[in-house]
Amino acid sequence: MSYEAKKIYKKDWVLNAAAFEKLLLSLDGNSENASLIYEDIRKRLIRQFRASQSQIAEEQADEVFNRIARKIHEEDFVLDKSNPYPYFHQTARYILLEQQRRARRKIFGLEDLPLSDEPFYNPEEILARFSERLRNEAGLNSLRECRESLSKKEINLLDRYDAATGKEKRKQREKLAKETDKTINALKISINRIRKKLIDCAKKKLKNIEAFD
Repeated sequence: MSYEAKKIYKKDWVLNAAAFEKLLLSLDGNSENASLIYEDIRKRLIRQFRASQSQIAEEQADEVFNRIARKIHEEDFVLDKSNPYPYFHQTARYILLEQQRRARRKIFGLEDLPLSDEPFYNPEEILARFSERLRNEAGLNSLRECRESLSKKEINLLDRYDAATGKEKRKQREKLAKETDKTINALKISINRIRKKLIDCAKKKLKNIEAFD
């Protein structure tokens, strides 16, 4: 069989009953035990793929079994029956890496597409959006850090003010103003002063981050 023919053969290979039976026997000589081991490995593979944010975890778990079954069926590969899972785990990692490579090729190959097939976005836009998201995340982190510099009284006032929502918002804020011995306008001024303190602190931190970059 030529190299090209062998490549096509492997690509089009489908798990059949004989190959599946051989796969089970490679897990355990007892068919009932082998089925239990198979189910346990499949559940663990699905968890592994889902942990990598896969949307097709079940299909990818089946692909792991297909590849190993082909290897056993065609190449007389022998699994370690005492601990077969590591080999399945490693095969799953290869499949995830292949998926990542395909995704990268899809992104970075956009400029090579004919104009009629080119989507409405491009890699530069994706990078710009990603950078913006990072800046937003950095801003949120800075605000969280700056919040720690506020006094407990300021944090409590800000949290209670922002917690007021819906139809009862005005009543809740009037109640807060009364409890703090302020008018509504004075309460708003106090809240704006606290927010400005947070924003100024966050801007300073972001400026330092950008200077470091």
